Amino acid sequence: MPLYGDITRICQCLTAHPHPARVRARAATVEQALGRAIAWEAAVEAMVAGFSEALNLHLESGALTDKEIGLAESLREEKYATPAWTCRI
Repeated sequence: MPLYGDITRICQCLTAHPHPARVRARAATVEQALGRAIAWEAAVEAMVAGFSEALNLHLESGALTDKEIGLAESLREEKYATPAWTCRI
C-alpha cells in the first residue's frame, strides 16, 4: 500500500510487469486517494482500527517472541530466500 510518490514504482514488483500507464489508470497512492499526505503512523492506526472492527479482534502491539523470530527466520531461509521462490514467474 504505497502511501505517497509515483504509483508506477510498484510495476517492477508485480508479476506481470504491467505498463506504467495501465497502473496509473487503475491504482493510486493513499495520498492521491485522500487528497493529502498521511503519516505512516496514521496509516498503521487506521489499518489496526479497520482490522479490529472488521474481524472483531482486539489487537495489541508488542515485540515478537523468540519462537516467532525463529519461525520467521526458518521461513526466510527455507522458502523465501530460495531460487524456487525468488525466481518464479
